[in-house]
Amino acid sequence: ISQLQAAGWSINSQAPSSSYTVASGALTLLYNGSVGADVLWRGAPSGIPNWSVSLRGRWIGNPVGSNALGVRTAGHSYSFLADGYYIPDPWGQCTCVRTNPGFGITDDGRGVARFPGYLPELDTWHILRVDMVQGTLYTYFDGVLVGDFTEFDTSAGNTNLAGIEVGAPWFANVQVDWVQASDSPSTPPTNPYFVVAGASSITVLPGQSVSDPIYVSSLGRFEGTVNLAAVAAPSSGLSVAMAATVTVWVGEPKESTLSVAIQGTTVVEQSFTITVTATSGNLSTSVTINVNGLADHNPIVINGDAGFTTANGVTGGSGTLTDPYVIQGWAISTDFLCCASPGIVISNTKAYFTINDVYINNPGSAGIELSNVQNGVIKDSAMNDGVACYGSPDSCSNPDGVDITSSSNVNLLGNEFGRAISNLYGDAGHLDVSISSSTNVTLRGNRFDASGIDVTGSPAQLSSYNINPSPSTYTYGVDPSLYNLVSGQPLYYYTDCLGLTVDGVSVGQLIIANCRSVRVSNLQLSLSRYPLKVMFVNGATISNNTISGGTFIDGLSVSHSSNLMVTGNSISDGFYQAYGESSGIELDYSTNVIVAGNNISYTHIGMQVTGTNQSAIYHNNFIQNDSQAYQSITSIDWDNGYPSGGNYWSNYAGVDNCSGPQQNICPSPDGIGDTPPSIDGTVYQDRYPLMKPFVDPPAVSFSVHVQGSFSASLGTISRTVSVTATNITSGEVIFVATRTITYQ
Repeated sequence: ISQLQAAGWSINSQAPSSSYTVASGALTLLYNGSVGADVLWRGAPSGIPNWSVSLRGRWIGNPVGSNALGVRTAGHSYSFLADGYYIPDPWGQCTCVRTNPGFGITDDGRGVARFPGYLPELDTWHILRVDMVQGTLYTYFDGVLVGDFTEFDTSAGNTNLAGIEVGAPWFANVQVDWVQASDSPSTPPTNPYFVVAGASSITVLPGQSVSDPIYVSSLGRFEGTVNLAAVAAPSSGLSVAMAATVTVWVGEPKESTLSVAIQGTTVVEQSFTITVTATSGNLSTSVTINVNGLADHNPIVINGDAGFTTANGVTGGSGTLTDPYVIQGWAISTDFLCCASPGIVISNTKAYFTINDVYINNPGSAGIELSNVQNGVIKDSAMNDGVACYGSPDSCSNPDGVDITSSSNVNLLGNEFGRAISNLYGDAGHLDVSISSSTNVTLRGNRFDASGIDVTGSPAQLSSYNINPSPSTYTYGVDPSLYNLVSGQPLYYYTDCLGLTVDGVSVGQLIIANCRSVRVSNLQLSLSRYPLKVMFVNGATISNNTISGGTFIDGLSVSHSSNLMVTGNSISDGFYQAYGESSGIELDYSTNVIVAGNNISYTHIGMQVTGTNQSAIYHNNFIQNDSQAYQSITSIDWDNGYPSGGNYWSNYAGVDNCSGPQQNICPSPDGIGDTPPSIDGTVYQDRYPLMKPFVDPPAVSFSVHVQGSFSASLGTISRTVSVTATNITSGEVIFVATRTITYQ
């Protein structure tokens, strides 16, 4: 950093020094939750109206996958953004934002142009370039023109280069490799329009059609009709189709959909190139899309290193660290049959292998099963509709996209679960990924659709799972686990932590293991099989969270933990059809846990407790669950004694005629049922069932006001004392009591 400053760069003093680091020749800039780190250079020579500025950078973390390059001139300040989330309103007519990624240009902080075609890529280097030529700004991404903006201010010298600004955009951590400037910008394109593809590379499965958006945008002030034509090479084996024309207007990129399909049945992976040409009059420009056509393959089973053969789908490699076996380019599908073979099974291996660019559609079984393997990588692949079966051939359970058991050194990188290639959506079954009894398993850059992951194992095994970004990408408090998303929201995985707080953040799934002094509160969770899971935790408060919808298996899962308070949560509407059951709260093999004041409704089993002792469950509302509660191998209390009471059970059929600890003072109703309901699976009972749903009493504040008088002749003193009780939440006065005291 000191060398950077010595070279004439200044640092934003509002960002903490920890937001700036230099390593291996790259500058890391972090957004810390309120301000982004940025550096500014003002050493440009005067009098340069035409110039080119570029940088090589990459997005490394935080929720928004953006890169940015800022340029300051004598009259204005421009920014070119490869924007992962927000795109400014180009006309500045509203405060709204667009929630689709793309490219944007700002002028003095105001959005003036936006263009489609950008997709965020974690840890991928890109080159952003801005050229100013005769008052028009041309923006390039990896050498491809993506947009332009003509400055309306024609004041003399207003485009003269004055400085360069490089920073961490809103909610994005970035690295910058180099920045360079030149007074010799490229010659602008002669065409008054240009064309870009939504994706420069697409994958096509046998028997399926894939779509890729093609955008045509105006340069300068061009408006008119543009003709489009798509040609594939080689010309046989691939069909392409798209609209013949689009009409382009200033500031409004037009989209045409390119449809691509493999012709016939493929037996080998194929590569194609599609050239889309846009013409208007004697003007012409084009864009190229690379197409990868996957080949059909039967399910693959490899047992032992000797099983890595061509017949088993191996397309290359020798099984070493530097030359791993490669299984690549296959589309594996089976007809629906419960307990059919998984797409790929690899077991009992030590050789290095990589499963790459594979699509597995197995409605009858798992996508990939790894058992007792070492040194495996699964990347850039898609698993759809996976169901795995174990035990009895008539019992389908544990349907996973990828199942990893008793394995080590396994990496899952950049895969899609429950979502086929090219935006074909489906249910991934039980879980997208299941990891059990394994070590050194890494999940990074994966996208989980609705199911999420499950992890089990010993504390040491759980600590070895790498499912978070490295600490260098953390920014403030609780940084979202950006490398993996569940239903578009971050997956948090925390281990070996002390004093962790997760409060009110956006989250798709939260797993905490081997931690102490934890607080989890005010979360909205849905669309995951295990939305909130706690294992081997000592000391935690889990409060005021909402878990609802989807098809969760356990809304809140707590196991092998102690000293927990679970209060004020709402868990509802979970029913997992593959198991035919779901639990609002699952409490296993834990001690000293209090579950109080929660609402649990419309699940298969409201609360399931196994192997847990020295714990109490009371003041909860169990509403319309198929089984309100189930207990086994457990000694716990289902009430808080008398007169505090137990829980509310919506199916309780008892009456309230009596009162007292033995409910034998009659008639004297007390709001507690006279007969205790039994808990399913045990002889335990709720001794004091509530007749009405439990409602937390309001927090109350008291104010005391004293007035008095003294009479010397009568020898008396009088005091008036007023006490006012107020509901802190609503401000309502609950009561006012006044007493006058006179004494001699």
